[in-house]
Amino acid sequence: MSASRLPRPLAAAALACLLAVLACGREGGGEAAGEGGAPETPALSVGEAYLVRVGDTELDGAGFEAMIPEEFRGLLTAHEKRNFVDRWVDTELIYRAAETRGLLEDPELQRRLREQQREFIASQLLQRVLDERVVVTESEIADYYAEHLDEYSSEYRYREIVVRSQQEAEDLHTRLLGNAISFTRAAEHGSISSSARLGGDMGWLAKGAMPPEVEERIVRMKPQEISPPFETAWGWTLIQFRDKRKAEDALSLQEVKDEILRVLTMERRRRVYEEFLDELRRSYPVTYHPRLDERLRADEFVPTGR
Repeated sequence: MSASRLPRPLAAAALACLLAVLACGREGGGEAAGEGGAPETPALSVGEAYLVRVGDTELDGAGFEAMIPEEFRGLLTAHEKRNFVDRWVDTELIYRAAETRGLLEDPELQRRLREQQREFIASQLLQRVLDERVVVTESEIADYYAEHLDEYSSEYRYREIVVRSQQEAEDLHTRLLGNAISFTRAAEHGSISSSARLGGDMGWLAKGAMPPEVEERIVRMKPQEISPPFETAWGWTLIQFRDKRKAEDALSLQEVKDEILRVLTMERRRRVYEEFLDELRRSYPVTYHPRLDERLRADEFVPTGR
């Protein structure tokens, strides 16, 4: 199983994000959008006549296909495809106006474009290296499941505290470790989570029912241990592991296959990333200024008056 391809549920979620961006554009869509659930128009073949022109610049079938990330091709409706076309037109019109006004000759813009080009090219190479080297096989997924069967056969109970800022979380963590306040009381009075009214108690949960950020920590914790703060989508979080018990039914390999693929993919990506950078450092020497940190602390490069 190649890790460079998104599993179908993940592709659908990513597609939803992509289409939300497109929704900021025009809503019209003309006849191509269809009405009353009209069937999709056939896919355009590469090399077909232009789709739209702005002045002497045109968007053809090949250009249209290149605009859409590969994993989303075949998933878009006719209306969503039209949104892509309309967004291309909007961008081309604004670009031509910028060109007419001489914006392309602005030195600061040129500098930023060069920097973005460097970052884009670097990210493209990195992605290609990851696609080539990060592959997770079915047997590796099965081996991981067997090695972690105890985790998939268990339920965990923990408390959580969620706050808005890292500083607040770190201050609270210090107080909890110093026994200045109990975890339950801190959750009741300071957590923004709905579990606050229960003293942060999350009940008994199996793997797959807990957030990934919690799962990766709780399987390594001891009863009553409190985690350092970590960031999640809902805020800065601390957890206290309470207990572990045998589940009535173990999660099957099929139930956790996608999760294992995600875990192994992320682990491998991190390792490949570091290995690739080590290779590059041996090829291209890096020399830091001996007083770099001192110069950065002194704000040497921040213009006065700001």
